[in-house]
Amino acid sequence: MAAIAPPGSSAVPSKALEAAPLSGLVAMTGTEVLNAANPQALGAVLTTGSVDAPMRSDCDEQLLIAVPFNQPVKLHSLLIQAAEEGARRTRREQPSAAPRASRRPARFAPTRAPRRRAARRRRAGAPRTLKLYVNRSSMGFDDTESFPPTQVLELSRSDFAADGSATVALNFVKFQCVQSLTLFIADNQQGSDVTALARLQFVGMPIQATNVNDLKKQG
Repeated sequence: MAAIAPPGSSAVPSKALEAAPLSGLVAMTGTEVLNAANPQALGAVLTTGSVDAPMRSDCDEQLLIAVPFNQPVKLHSLLIQAAEEGARRTRREQPSAAPRASRRPARFAPTRAPRRRAARRRRAGAPRTLKLYVNRSSMGFDDTESFPPTQVLELSRSDFAADGSATVALNFVKFQCVQSLTLFIADNQQGSDVTALARLQFVGMPIQATNVNDLKKQG
């Protein structure tokens, strides 16, 4: 069960007051998302946020997001902001080409038959179940069943504030040396076929900065 920080409180331990957003340490050229209808939105989701044009899942409700960092970091919490419920894809919008495939590669294709678009429920839902994997690169959807997650987060509707954001505290001892993080969004609050994500922010500190602070305290 995820530890949700109450409104107005800090999501980081009292001993880690130097923790801060780590958007500047994300290696953007190495980020990747699978099964996104608009993978080009990932950059905005990981930096400034993309409430007006959120990233949405494509073939079903699942998203697989890979985020490498420029240097090892300690992670304390995640800030997740969901898109407005009921958001729909416009008719003009089509999945655009991206350097990395946004759809599931054939070798990671699900065993179940694809759902027909005509039968899909199009209301966009906020993430509900998230599985986090530390330092596992090049994961596919099949790998999320083969490897145990570092932590599983279960969010409920009440965890999201009025602006659609939720701050989730992580199990700090399991995120002490994170070079990359893979996030598997398994389902959403609506129980629909479309998961929408407007912002994903990491809160913590670089390990190098932590070591420098330790040396200063010892001096």
